[in-house]
Amino acid sequence: MSGCGNRERWVNGMQDTYYTSPNMVVLLGTALLIGSLYPVCRLVVELPAGEVRRQWRLLGAMIVCVIGGYITYAIGGAETNVILKGLLVPLVLFLGGCFVLAVAMMSLRTAHDVRRMSVLERETVTDPLTGLYNRRYLDNRIKEEVARAQRHVIPLSLLLIDIDHFKQVNDQWGHPVGDDALAALGRLLSGAVRTEDVVARYGGEEIAIIALNSAAPVAAVLAERLCRTVEHTVLVSGAGTSERAEVRLTISVGVATLQGQADDAKRLTCRADAALYEAKSEGRNRVAVSRAQENSR
Repeated sequence: MSGCGNRERWVNGMQDTYYTSPNMVVLLGTALLIGSLYPVCRLVVELPAGEVRRQWRLLGAMIVCVIGGYITYAIGGAETNVILKGLLVPLVLFLGGCFVLAVAMMSLRTAHDVRRMSVLERETVTDPLTGLYNRRYLDNRIKEEVARAQRHVIPLSLLLIDIDHFKQVNDQWGHPVGDDALAALGRLLSGAVRTEDVVARYGGEEIAIIALNSAAPVAAVLAERLCRTVEHTVLVSGAGTSERAEVRLTISVGVATLQGQADDAKRLTCRADAALYEAKSEGRNRVAVSRAQENSR
């Protein structure tokens, strides 16, 4: 009889363990689901009114339903009615499947929104003709780079580039060819500088280059190299009605380098613009360095 008693106690112990361990797992899962309600509620509050907000509200309601099923299952344990238990478990699993499906669909929509926002952001900072950064981006980036250069005491130079006699290209070949030449020049300059340098359309036929971590002598060498590269490159071939026609351009470049803590983005741009005017006045297809840099050498 004692053997039967020991066996009965062992079976009862195993049953207690059987029911206790799953319940602990269910309670842990319930705690995680309750924790997930916080970011969902924050999203519902912060999102603007619309379809996305309604979807997150529905997702929150589904989480609450799943939590209710978990708690009911954990509290009932072994004493839960067999029929009720047989319905409860499939229902919780079904709601869990709906929850996963909803999360997957909302994640897909979020990915589409992120991609669309990335495209829109790119369009707001990009010149549509040349594919270079636009003037708005350039102005903001110069301020950022000037502040960074002053903070870390590193050199920074700005190159302003103007196409020589660009009006003659438009007059001879037409504006579509002129646009092609300007776009080709943008690609050529972008490929001729370092990846960390910033190339942007300054306005009209002018292009600006922010040469990061570049002192005046380095920036002057870069400007000379760009002049020679453009001079010896056919930017548009087969222009107009003649297949043999070639469009070649030359550029004038003004170079200015940041002058210590007292300088700012506006002064740097003005000095580069003055140097560009000097290069054009001296015959074009050449480089001029800001007088401030020449006097400091």
